[in-house]
Amino acid sequence: MPRFFPTILYFLILYPLFGFITITYVGQPAFYLYTPLLLSVFIVFLITIKKFTIPKYIRYQILYLLLVFISIYVVNGKGFKINNDLAQLVWIANAVMLFIIIENTRFSESFIETSKVLMLLVVMAAALVSVVQYYNPVFFLNFEKYSGAGNIALEGFERRIVSIFSWGDLMNTQYMAIGFAIFYGILIKENERRRIISVAMPIMVGLVMLLSGYRVGMLTFLITTISLYYKKLSVKPALIIATTLIFINVSLSFLNFDKNYFIESRLKSETAFTRIDAFKAFAYAFPKKPYFGTGGEREKALFEGFGGVARMHNVHLNIAYYFGIFAFLAHSIFLLYLFMRTYTTGKFAGYWPPFVGLICYLAASFTTPRAEFFEPGLVMMMVFNKYHMDRYQTGITNAIKTLT
Repeated sequence: MPRFFPTILYFLILYPLFGFITITYVGQPAFYLYTPLLLSVFIVFLITIKKFTIPKYIRYQILYLLLVFISIYVVNGKGFKINNDLAQLVWIANAVMLFIIIENTRFSESFIETSKVLMLLVVMAAALVSVVQYYNPVFFLNFEKYSGAGNIALEGFERRIVSIFSWGDLMNTQYMAIGFAIFYGILIKENERRRIISVAMPIMVGLVMLLSGYRVGMLTFLITTISLYYKKLSVKPALIIATTLIFINVSLSFLNFDKNYFIESRLKSETAFTRIDAFKAFAYAFPKKPYFGTGGEREKALFEGFGGVARMHNVHLNIAYYFGIFAFLAHSIFLLYLFMRTYTTGKFAGYWPPFVGLICYLAASFTTPRAEFFEPGLVMMMVFNKYHMDRYQTGITNAIKTLT
């Protein structure tokens, strides 16, 4: 394993805590400090490794990175500045560097065990902070720059209980709805023989998702739970289902949670229909600049397509509109090869959490404006995918040696 790479991944698992420290004591988000650390590790990796492979999914991710760069700086001629345009490129580049190192690393069992403990601590911390924020909305809430929390309402139906996830990079929804759900899926599988954790996990994660008010978070929670926890309904899973529902109901009653108000204000909210309006606006605005997009800018045609405020909460439509059809195709092929890779691990190694994690990503991508792969859950998803595929291949090799 490349030197310092475990530390880089531990920082990523604990990203909210890392962000709390950097913003509180350095005055900058974790993203600003994590990127140079990762770049340093990547350079050392390139210098020290004699030969490395770049799987097809990473090749198309690199192509996607190049097309986004061309859209922003070449075709649309935007000046090179430290702004959201550069951040978009760095987010993609960070994921590329992490995935290249991951795919050329054999992870030790001790590293995997430590990672599982840290992920479990993140889940426990998120559940605790969510409950406290229900009573004290500003507890452990980041209102500094780059948090996105400045736009979070603290009361009414637009209220969001973002738990520990405001200490990030303007992606509170993604950290919770995708990354946190993936942590949950990994921990389900890794602790399936530990009864206490098996029962406590859906209760803790379910509370975080429900109290957050994020519809997409509740969706990915259900996808993960149904896919991994209760795929074979028997006495034990049935008891866990009943226990989970009882504990969540008791907890909500203890918190005086108004379920009827929640259903009316969130699940039946008219904001849910803006996801459908996005397709209409896209169909109107996309033909204006179909090949290389607008370079990340919302132009007049998009507002005209919406008939007002432009809220295109759809990752795939955003990529096509902002960066063009070629970037959209590169990103789509990247996802296709990633699905194939994780499906192979599930089919042969019997390890399905990465594949289910990608399903969560896909589900969330149709209801959120951005979903970057430089994100704790998605990165660790590929770490565990690589680890379990390596174990499977080692087992096959040893079996062949035994037979011969």
